Amino acid sequence: MRFNGEVLYKGERRELPKESSILTFGIFEYKFSWVTIAQDLYRRQLDDLAEEVNHDNRPPLFMTPTPQSSEYLLDKYRIKGTFATGSSCIVCAATDMSGNPYAVKKIIAKNRRSRLNVDEEVGNLRKLTENCNSPESISRLVELLTIEPSGPAGVYECYIVTKPLIATTLSGILKSELDNRSRLTLVAQMLQGLDFIHASGCMHRDIKLDNVLGSVQPLQAVIIDFGQATWDRASSDHMKGTIRYLAPEIMALKHMTAPADATYSQSADVWSMGLTIFEFICRFKLNQNFITSSAHRNIMRQDHWNKQHASDQEVQNLFDLLKQMLAWEPAERISAKEALDWTNRHGIFVPTPTSSAGTKNKLVSPIIAPEVDFGKRRRKSVR
Repeated sequence: MRFNGEVLYKGERRELPKESSILTFGIFEYKFSWVTIAQDLYRRQLDDLAEEVNHDNRPPLFMTPTPQSSEYLLDKYRIKGTFATGSSCIVCAATDMSGNPYAVKKIIAKNRRSRLNVDEEVGNLRKLTENCNSPESISRLVELLTIEPSGPAGVYECYIVTKPLIATTLSGILKSELDNRSRLTLVAQMLQGLDFIHASGCMHRDIKLDNVLGSVQPLQAVIIDFGQATWDRASSDHMKGTIRYLAPEIMALKHMTAPADATYSQSADVWSMGLTIFEFICRFKLNQNFITSSAHRNIMRQDHWNKQHASDQEVQNLFDLLKQMLAWEPAERISAKEALDWTNRHGIFVPTPTSSAGTKNKLVSPIIAPEVDFGKRRRKSVR
């Protein structure tokens, strides 16, 4: 079989480019071309096909049904639409030559310092996920692609390729109709990820709703953004993280009310995770710039909890866990492992991962031959 003149062997796949394509079987030749189709009609037809072949693997809603003019090739990836924007980056959906989906974080490094920040983030991800035993609740590094500047005044274009591809964070599903039991399952996954991070000797330092990807179908929570992480057992750097989620001991450093030799440890991550879970279960964001002692007392009084979840005993029980995660004194907080063990004891389990190797009838979208000329710019792939 040949695809646009290229011989394809058993098991190989290609994504259809936006131009017409020729598929050849022996003496038979077929021409494929794209036609305009409404997104809602495409989704209905895709749902019908998935039901017919008894498979639930559908492209996410932000993946367009036909190639767009804004798409471009980067190495072996077709970069598709942007679905998230940060203060210093954008995040795009992408597929490889076989149609497998990835998330690509594009960062424009304007100077050597910002370029080193990218290397630090990639190094943290690589160190965390280099072994095959890392859980699915941790974003996995695939590779770093770098387009180096063509001159001394140029910038670095850095593309961090990761998986899985999930377009929504917990902020995006915060006020959704997702039921409490499903939310508790995501909480267990978040704690599994944090336990793994800590057991690996790492401190994330920026746990929050926007740094946890959240998928409803299938249910999956994935901790992302390791750009501020450290492998030090203790730190006094109070410039990392998001102020609203910072633990009291970090705020004391920031306000210069802590002892001169004061530091913080992984328990600060436990505090941030506790606040993240509190917001996710209560379905609203705390409006404080940072958690003061009076705001902490209001949280601990459980008013919002009782009003919304008085009849849900599982959620009521979860507040007992949060009280231990949100203890004001770091020495009184439980560890991430103890928090994960708590969920297991109370029947809140992380779903068993399904192996993709044995999956049948996988619906995939097909790719394109390289068409972007980077000219004299040098491209470096770091795996």
